[in-house]
Order: sequence, then C-alpha cells, then structure tokens
Amino acid sequence: MTFIRQPDKQHQKDLQRLQRLRPIDDDFMRCLFKDNIPLVEFVLRIIINKQNLVIIDCET
Repeated sequence: MTFIRQPDKQHQKDLQRLQRLRPIDDDFMRCLFKDNIPLVEFVLRIIINKQNLVIIDCET
C-alpha cells in the first residue's frame, strides 16, 4: 500500500488539470499572450495572413 502526502496529491491534481488545457483555452491564452507582443503579432499574422502587421499595444 502506498500513501501520498497531501501536497503531492494536490500537485497531481494540478498536473491533471494542466494536461486538459489547450493553447486555445481562454485562461491559457491570457497567460501565454500577456505582455508578449512579439507572440501576439506572430499569431495574428498567421491567422489573418498579413505579414506586415505590426502590433503596438496588447491588452488581455
């Protein structure tokens, strides 16, 4: 029989929740794009197919 300490158990639950997240999920996207203008610009250029798009400000 194995016993899991309480913090380890919570950590496992957190890991399981993280595994269910996808980059398209709102919570994940907010964290991913927050204060990362180059990434926002890169993704939007792909989505709207405008290679000369320039982002000057980003708000999540």
